[in-house]
Amino acid sequence: MIITEEFYVDKWVRFGNAVIDSIVMWIIGVVYIASAGYIYDNFYSADWILDIAGSEGNFWSNLLWGYIHSSIFYFILEATTQRTIGKFLTGTMVVMEDGSKPSAWVIFKRTLCRLIPFEPFSFFRDDSRGWHDTISDTFVVNAKKYKSALELQNSFDEIGVIQEL
Repeated sequence: MIITEEFYVDKWVRFGNAVIDSIVMWIIGVVYIASAGYIYDNFYSADWILDIAGSEGNFWSNLLWGYIHSSIFYFILEATTQRTIGKFLTGTMVVMEDGSKPSAWVIFKRTLCRLIPFEPFSFFRDDSRGWHDTISDTFVVNAKKYKSALELQNSFDEIGVIQEL
């Protein structure tokens, strides 16, 4: 099944995905840093983890850890489920142009493209596809519409097929 514009989600849904995912990543980051600080405070000195995490306000360290954290978040979720938390909540998913599940390599490319400066603003163009979509040849679609169309296509494909009893 070829993905057409009828399956696309608009830029405001995409924006909602980004906001929800940012909040979830922030919560995960806070929990991780607090847990690591607590564990290492009780067993070792927590100074090294605080230095790495950039708690001293080091801009470049914070930026690096933010990129690493978000890349892991997006890659793991999209490679395994085709969705992030934001996409689950808004009923959207990532697919290839032919409707298939993207490979891990494609999701890796998609994730790397998110690191391009100003990339978050790229989905405000007319077609609401961001650079991470166009470069990786992926689409974010309405999951219900997509699954309904896929079901319909599969039922048409079964017409005339003899089933064994």
